[in-house]
Amino acid sequence: MTVTDKTSHSFHDETKAEFYNNHNHHNHHNHKQHNHFEWSQHAIERKQQREIDLDPSMVDLEWVLSLPYYTNNGCYHYCDSKAGVTYYVRKEADMYKLVTIIKRNPIAMARRICEIKGINFNEICRDNLFGNCKRGCSCKYKHVDI
Repeated sequence: MTVTDKTSHSFHDETKAEFYNNHNHHNHHNHKQHNHFEWSQHAIERKQQREIDLDPSMVDLEWVLSLPYYTNNGCYHYCDSKAGVTYYVRKEADMYKLVTIIKRNPIAMARRICEIKGINFNEICRDNLFGNCKRGCSCKYKHVDI
């Protein structure tokens, strides 16, 4: 597994730039264009099996590419903390393909995003992450937004 900070340069950055150049410059309308991508049959089956309540037609590629990610064996794992899922995406030729999707429990998701962003998970206030910290400035843990 390779943990990639959003500020580092990677193949992902190049393909993301290529995606924006190919899609945004060709949009001559004033409304936002939604760019969807192909879900494999395996991803659809896993979504149903894992009872993940997402409509594949509403998953926007630009949104997914903006999420914190890590790589494993050439596959990009995008962590969507709001939906509580990780999208496994591969780029095949000029097409992005969602190959599978998993549910994550909120603490596991927070831990992974902290790892990606280089934040020590043991130093942050988990209550604050979920909007429950009542200690305010007297809290001995860091309050960060991930």
